[in-house]
Amino acid sequence: VLDVFISSLNGALRGILDFKVPIMVSFLCHWLIAIPLSYIYAVHFGYGPIALFIFKSISKGLIILILL
Repeated sequence: VLDVFISSLNGALRGILDFKVPIMVSFLCHWLIAIPLSYIYAVHFGYGPIALFIFKSISKGLIILILL
């Protein structure tokens, strides 16, 4: 469900010729928030694969909030 909102927001921003903001927001949320936190919680705190699901969902929610 979150992917649908992100795609819609990206499409709207592409329509007004804004390419940099969605790319930077996605990069920051996925590579600097979701992946490091998923690794830390999965490996060091023992949450395993569920940590990836949790932080991927959180990062997608952040992307939606920032792009709105």
